[in-house]
This record gives sequence, C-alpha cells and structure tokens, in this order.
Amino acid sequence: MKKHPLTSAWLSCVGQASLLAVRAAYRFVFSPATWNRRVEVSLMGSGLQNEVEATGMIGLRAAGWTAAGAVLAALLLGVAGCVSPARTYNQRGIALFNMGRYQEALRQFQMAAQMDLTNPDIYYNLGRAYHELGQTVDAEINYEHCLALAANHSKCQHAKVVLLLEQGRTNEAYASVQRWLAADPASPEPLVELAWLERQHDRTEQARQQLRYALALDPQHPRALAELGAIYEAEGRPQRALIVYQRALAASPGQTQLAAKIAQLRQQLARSGTILAHAPNRSVRQSAADIRQPSSRR
Repeated sequence: MKKHPLTSAWLSCVGQASLLAVRAAYRFVFSPATWNRRVEVSLMGSGLQNEVEATGMIGLRAAGWTAAGAVLAALLLGVAGCVSPARTYNQRGIALFNMGRYQEALRQFQMAAQMDLTNPDIYYNLGRAYHELGQTVDAEINYEHCLALAANHSKCQHAKVVLLLEQGRTNEAYASVQRWLAADPASPEPLVELAWLERQHDRTEQARQQLRYALALDPQHPRALAELGAIYEAEGRPQRALIVYQRALAASPGQTQLAAKIAQLRQQLARSGTILAHAPNRSVRQSAADIRQPSSRR
C-alpha cells in the first residue's frame, strides 16, 4: 500500500454533502421569506418597468449571495461529517487491536485512513497492525507516512526503530534517530529513543548519558525515568530502580506494565527485608497510549 487515494467511501460521503448543500440553497432561494424580500425591494421602484428590474436584479443578486453562502455552509458541515466516521473506525480498530484481533483492526484503520487522509495517528495505527501481522513492508510505509505528517510522533519513531532492529538494519536505526535529534535538539524524545537504542546494544553508560540530557530538559519525562529505572534494575539496584519507576508512574499513571513491575519489585524487596522506597509526589503530565486516538496536534 504505497498511498491512500480518495476512495469510493470518501467520494460517496462528499457527494452526499454536496447534494445536501444544493438542496439547502434551493430551499433558501425559493423560500417565502426570500420572495417577500424581493417584493419589498420592488415596491421601492418608481415605475412598473423599474419595479421589474429592481425585483429581477436586486432580488436575484441578494438571493445569489445568500444561496452561495448556504451552499458553502452546508458543504463544509457535510464534509466535516465525513471526518467523524474516521474517528469511529479508528476507535473500533483500537479496541480490536487491544484484543489481539489484528486483521480486523487493520480493516478498521484502513477505513479510517480512507476518510481522513491527514491524521498521522491513523497511519501509525495502520503501521502497528501491519507490523503485528508480519507485513513489514506495509508497516514501514505507514510509519513513514505518519512521520511525513508529524516528524515528532515519538511512538511512531520508536515503532520504526524497532522494525529496523528486527530486520538487522541497526545502522539505519541509529541514522533515523540521529536525524530526529538533529531536527529537534530541544526535545527530550529523541534523546530517550537514542538511550533505548544504546541499551539494546549493552552500551549502558552511553544510554545513561542520553537520559541525563533528556531529564535535564524534562525532569518528569515518563519514558526517560522508566528507562533509567531499567538501567538501575539491570545493575542489581532494585531499590533505586523502584524509586525511579515510581516517579515514572506518577508522571503517567496509565502505564499498566510499569505498575506491575513496581508491584513485583516491592514484593522482591519485602521478601529480602529491605525497607520499601517511596517516591515523592510530583505534578504530572499524561502521556499518550501506544495506540493513538486522532488528534489535531502533531
């Protein structure tokens, strides 16, 4: 799937919106209120011939402008309605994806993409579905499409790096992250991704350094904290890992896997007789889910 052209579903929806616009204009132009205004204009004329001219020219001119406005308003409302089904299809796809029904989810995401050609989250979701189904070429195409629309889409950047590593394309993975970092050096996101990549190749100190840079930019970055916790855990420092994990969860409470990891570490420390650590309360920001809802931002 190299591109998503306007499909029959989209054309049908826009066609119906256009028909609605024409009907609205027709009803407005030929409504009694419009003709009454024409009569009022005609009474201002000084003679019979002038009456007819005033009615024909001014009345039709006013009706023409109002009809054009009616057509535009109805058409815009109708086309906007064509985008709403995209959100519905995407939400259905998310539900199916989370149940592991990837083929069915894929069909829903395809329908969403047909009706909303500009939302990067939908193309990311398409890429994820293709990825899970082992259709890596289509997955990569959709990841690239998403990033063409939103270069800082961090979930998609990560998914693309994972795909490249799975295919043994390590140099391409590093190059991809470095391009992202060069394009957005003030963001912690590419630094965290680079740290994750370093950690996959057992370059712990390089990963730690990238996380320090990221946390200097955003001390409460959930993924940066979680990655740092993973480093502490791998080094056999579970109490320190627990503190950082707790901070990560406080910054983004919806992380179920991280919550399970914290519970596991707590049990481990309790069995060893270690005093359990507690992270201080901090203001938080909500992070995005792995599968994305359409959004206006990105």
